Amino acid sequence: MPLDPVPSPAILSEPAVLKGVRSFPNASAPGPSGLRHSHLQEAIRCPSPDCAAQALTTLTSLVNLLAAGRAPPSVLPHLCGATLLASPKKSGGHRPIAVGEVLRRVTSKCLASTSRSSAISSLTPLQLGVGVKGGCEAIIHSTSHLLSSSNDPDQCWCLFLDFSNAFNCISRESMFAEIRQRIPHLAAWMESCYSCQPLLHLGEDTIHSCSGVQQGDPLGPLGFALTLQPLLERLQADVSGLRLNVWYLDDGTLMGSPEDLAAALHIVEREGPPLGLHLNRSKSLLYIPEDAVQARSVLPTDIPTTRRGFSLLGCPIGPPDLGARLSKLKESLGALHSVGDCQVECTLLRSCLALPKVSFILRACPPSHIQRTAAEFDRAIRCTLETIVGGPVSHWSWLKASLRCSHGGLNLRSALRHSPAAFLASTSVTKSLVLQILASPPAPSPHITPTVSRLATEAARPDWKCLDDIDVPLRQKCLSHVVDKACFQQLLDLAPTCRSRALALSSSLPHAGDWLNIIPSTTLGLHLHDREFRCCLRYWLGVPLHSSSYPCPECHLTADAYGDHQVGCGGNRDRIARHNAVRDAIHAAAQSAALAPSRETPGLLPGSQARPGDIFIPCWSLGRPTAFDVLVISPLQELTIAQAAQTPGHALQVGVQRKLAANLSACRSSGTDFVPLVAETLGGLAEDTIRTITIISRAIENRCGTSDSTPTTSHLFGRVAIALWRGNASLWLHRLPTIPPSLDGVA
Repeated sequence: MPLDPVPSPAILSEPAVLKGVRSFPNASAPGPSGLRHSHLQEAIRCPSPDCAAQALTTLTSLVNLLAAGRAPPSVLPHLCGATLLASPKKSGGHRPIAVGEVLRRVTSKCLASTSRSSAISSLTPLQLGVGVKGGCEAIIHSTSHLLSSSNDPDQCWCLFLDFSNAFNCISRESMFAEIRQRIPHLAAWMESCYSCQPLLHLGEDTIHSCSGVQQGDPLGPLGFALTLQPLLERLQADVSGLRLNVWYLDDGTLMGSPEDLAAALHIVEREGPPLGLHLNRSKSLLYIPEDAVQARSVLPTDIPTTRRGFSLLGCPIGPPDLGARLSKLKESLGALHSVGDCQVECTLLRSCLALPKVSFILRACPPSHIQRTAAEFDRAIRCTLETIVGGPVSHWSWLKASLRCSHGGLNLRSALRHSPAAFLASTSVTKSLVLQILASPPAPSPHITPTVSRLATEAARPDWKCLDDIDVPLRQKCLSHVVDKACFQQLLDLAPTCRSRALALSSSLPHAGDWLNIIPSTTLGLHLHDREFRCCLRYWLGVPLHSSSYPCPECHLTADAYGDHQVGCGGNRDRIARHNAVRDAIHAAAQSAALAPSRETPGLLPGSQARPGDIFIPCWSLGRPTAFDVLVISPLQELTIAQAAQTPGHALQVGVQRKLAANLSACRSSGTDFVPLVAETLGGLAEDTIRTITIISRAIENRCGTSDSTPTTSHLFGRVAIALWRGNASLWLHRLPTIPPSLDGVA
């Protein structure tokens, strides 16, 4: 540990510490002691404002003490220790992921946030792995541009460097020296963390951490990058012929002539070992352009070589070869069925294995290079969806599934359709970084104009002829939103029947897709069994539940193949059970909010035992007693389907007017307000229903002392949605035809 006086530490404010505590993802793992970030969050959002303020003040004082390096030496090996997880590497071996103590991670997060601007000014444009948004994509775009625009292939040789176990071998003495020089207010904390030989726990074994930085430490990447920076600056100064010298943490990309690359390689192998960095030649790669004239005699022969395409930071450059990657994706999709739970499988497909799985490639590769691969990926996603649904999905239903949940889909966005939006958004957000890397304005990319043309087609915007014509922000979310709107209009235009159009409009109402956005949990009552979920999914997508119509076993009327009759059938008590389930979900939430609700309260009307409301709250808006009455109505019934195919939410309006006509005047005469809580069978909610659930969720959060009501609001809407759809499924499953179940889609 350096013996010189430690520079003054940063002084962290209470808002900075609060932000650091809140930055932890939900369910973040604890360190060896078991202390979780949720424990700290509970303390600083105590219902008592005085206690919450005192907890935050005390935590801020503790974090500042740690940041100043004043923790007791006997505590540091434990405080800065971690639980190790052995994460398998794609190339073999394992990567040790350190899950540190929460107090240490909070301190590091706060210091990382205050150091971001200093890190960017010290590291960019040579190092883009810390504090820089879009750094990985900027490296790829810069490399692609130089390779495609150069007229001299002998100046476009590329050398991709890889160090052996770099993070775990970096010299701590060198790191301390660079931190003191470049970001001195971090010195006290980083030297405390890494000078004490922290204890690392792997199962029952305990080892001392004596070199490198812990992968899992929020400040680990910054410490590593600062240690590596002198080497990068030496390359830039001593090898002036390099056309590209840019790094993403320990992954280096160099471009130039063979002589320049040989000189750079010599510097790396000479200057790296004193920093704890040893080049792994077998994992490095040399790219030689196909039309290069020079021989590689000046470069070592034990570095693997390629003359066609290559993968840079996970993205193909040159002739794209995505066959192996696509095969792995298909393997993952095939393994999804082994989960054995349709709802979980669908959630994983939407959240992990669909567009999110290839979004990086879509942003980094020109759409023309990956068109065939994107189309094949979309087909694989569609086949997986058909496995979950339990039968074939028509073109119209697949188009519906490719929309966002807010547009009535499953968020299985098409890679082919959204690739132009992703690529243009990436080139836009990385434009300034690419300019810094290349040190001169690059020539216009030949891929921009055809990509804009494709985006104009997908977005149904023929007026978009060039980049300047695009009148929305060049961000992927905004561009994809325009594409989604065009797809939704296409869905309406291609609707084969009035029912299909009504289905599309009704499933795009506010909160209709909430049942798809929850995380399945049996414990929390947010789980649907396979047969229930498959019925709901088929109904949502417009896939027939049965092969043909048949006599309803409950009321003996005709039950249609799509399930519209069954979902509103009054036989048995399933429809009442669905109504009661929705009512009970709202009533339970009102109880949690301490609103003193009561169910089915008689005697609200003078001289009558009638119950005009399902839920009664004695003190609601403006302190007035209010009765709430629940109604679930189908937009696809004969009474409303024609108008529902033209006006979104028509059935909700019918339901609201029906309830108001029946109960409003009587309630007002007794001094009680009346609010109808109307929902459609497809999940859409009326405005009063949305307002009521939102107010209840905010009351719950106020009671818990939390300022952010978003999680509670989303959870409550999800509970109501699952109660509704579980009731729908009960109506369908209790009215199955008498043919063998194996012949039907809901089996």
